[in-house]
Amino acid sequence: MGDKTINNYVSLFRYKMNFMKEARQYYYNKEDKLPKKHLLWRLCLVLFLLLPLSYTEVYAQTLDSVDSLSTADDMLAKKGEVLAKGDRDTDRLEAQRYYYKGRLEEAHKEYDKALKLYLKSDSLWSNNATTLHSLAECCRYLHKNAEARLYLEKAYALDSTDRDIVFDLVQSYAQERKYEEASQLMTVWLKQDPKDGNALEFLAKLYYALGQTPEAINCYSRLQALNAQDFDVCKQILRIKGELYHSINEYEKSEQAYEQLVKQFPDELEAKNLLFEEELRLCQHYRSSDEYEETQKTPKIYQKIWKRLEQYQKAKAIPEVMAEQWIFSIYMSNIAFKQALISLDKILAHKDAELKTKMSLLNRFISNQPKADILAGKYNDRWELLLEQEPESSDLRMSYAENLRLQRNFSRAIDVLRPLIKSEPKNKDLWEGLIGDAISLEDIDLISEFCLQAIDCIKEDWRNYFYASVGLYSKKNIKDAKAVLIKGIKVLDSLEHKDRFGLSMLHGQLGDLYGELGKDKEQVQAYDKALELNGNNPSVLNNYAYHLSKKEIRLNDAERMAALGVRLTPDNANLLETYAWILYQTKKYALASLYMTKAIDEGTKTNDVSAIFYEHYGFIHQEQDEKSKAKECFDKALELYQQEFEENAEEKSKQKEIKKAIRRIKKALRKI
Repeated sequence: MGDKTINNYVSLFRYKMNFMKEARQYYYNKEDKLPKKHLLWRLCLVLFLLLPLSYTEVYAQTLDSVDSLSTADDMLAKKGEVLAKGDRDTDRLEAQRYYYKGRLEEAHKEYDKALKLYLKSDSLWSNNATTLHSLAECCRYLHKNAEARLYLEKAYALDSTDRDIVFDLVQSYAQERKYEEASQLMTVWLKQDPKDGNALEFLAKLYYALGQTPEAINCYSRLQALNAQDFDVCKQILRIKGELYHSINEYEKSEQAYEQLVKQFPDELEAKNLLFEEELRLCQHYRSSDEYEETQKTPKIYQKIWKRLEQYQKAKAIPEVMAEQWIFSIYMSNIAFKQALISLDKILAHKDAELKTKMSLLNRFISNQPKADILAGKYNDRWELLLEQEPESSDLRMSYAENLRLQRNFSRAIDVLRPLIKSEPKNKDLWEGLIGDAISLEDIDLISEFCLQAIDCIKEDWRNYFYASVGLYSKKNIKDAKAVLIKGIKVLDSLEHKDRFGLSMLHGQLGDLYGELGKDKEQVQAYDKALELNGNNPSVLNNYAYHLSKKEIRLNDAERMAALGVRLTPDNANLLETYAWILYQTKKYALASLYMTKAIDEGTKTNDVSAIFYEHYGFIHQEQDEKSKAKECFDKALELYQQEFEENAEEKSKQKEIKKAIRRIKKALRKI
């Protein structure tokens, strides 16, 4: 029998008891005690004792098979009709029928219908705590919290021994921030059941909300006493108590509570470690407070720690490696890094120390060292030592790679991570790291290698297809770059939850490739699809707008796209330049000059200003009759174009475009 069915029997039993109580009162209060009446009431009571079982069987079976709601309704209706014939003078049976129909509707989450049925039941059998409780539950589901609270208050007034009613009313008060009323109610309940752990925890939270922290601590202490044999529970409670003690500056009481935990569980190493951590924390606090506490209290605590550590070591009460960890932490707390490093090296070499602990302590030590030492890789030999000890650990390799990236040592990071490709091919973080390192090195071959491998292992990540196509395109392998993008689009389209952003990026990149192939129609179609998927894609907005401006078509659309892109990424130099040039084409020269100035300023910050920026700015100045500024920009553009020509010595098509630009500028200069 499921929990749900058991609860239904419990509800029924409450109804039965309430009915019998009222029936008994009615019977014994009657002045006219005729034998017939006596017999009639005896029959009614016997009937009612037998009846609910039938009701409950129907109801429980129905809730276990929710689809049979209409069938259950019919059965309940027939049962109600039969019973009504037996005694039409009482409304109790009819009230019960409405109540159970309400329960069925509630099981189907038809809370409006259930509420109406419960109200009908309440009208026939008023002052019934169980019905009122159900009314409150329905109101809560319908977000009628004030009404729910009123029903709960009525239910509580009728039956203050029902735990569910008490807790729901307390919860209702708490939601309305009536913490005082809630705490009073819970206090009364705990007098009935002082060992109710959930009630104690709830009351503690209420006291904390009221700002009565000592009372909250007292509740947690009582809860801890109830679980005196369970270390894990006591530990969790103590951590909460410790934070509460700290919040009211009762630091010594917090320390005493941790000391008590050690006495309570003398064989638990974690208890000793928690006390050690608490005392170190107190030292940190006193060091940051006034001079008296720093000079008087901190040394005493350290003396206590060293003395206890010595006792533990003599008695072999803690493992050797734990003792060394304490020593390391003490030195780190005192900023004695030279001694801390000696202790750290002992831990790193210790065969019983867990790798996770070694990594944590090494990272902690490194993070507290001068930046110059970190960037120089001064402590890489410690990572290499751990690699020799645990060469198969992926966590170790990933953590070491992160440290190497801080040093901008991307090549070594790749070497450290490479072995994981075979052992963990589905590790997304691994591929992100490898591809990111390859991009940082600007190594096109590595980018292509890792992205193409990642595609086979993690098919649903759009970035792998995107960067693979970038790598292939940079090697002039446009055909394969296009094939990779089309493959990625098909894979992402087949997913149940489509990544619209990723698909937009792939379609946008495909549009760029079609542009390189001179397929204008396919290029525009790809851009349109990309914007359909994500109308706020800055890179597509920029490239689409630039394509239209080069063709000198649909300039209004181009201006709209570029303007949107600038609003989305106001610091994007390329978008600013595109927008400025389109403004020039639409003869808005003042605005064009403003945005081109900003484009050059932003591009200079990231070293992303190409010759075309100055060429276009020259034409803008020329239209504004600013000849000296135009000449200055054209000269700068010629200088940069010459550099680009030399850098692209092996790319004849690129050099051909640069020659055309140089001729264009020289022609403009002759007009000045």
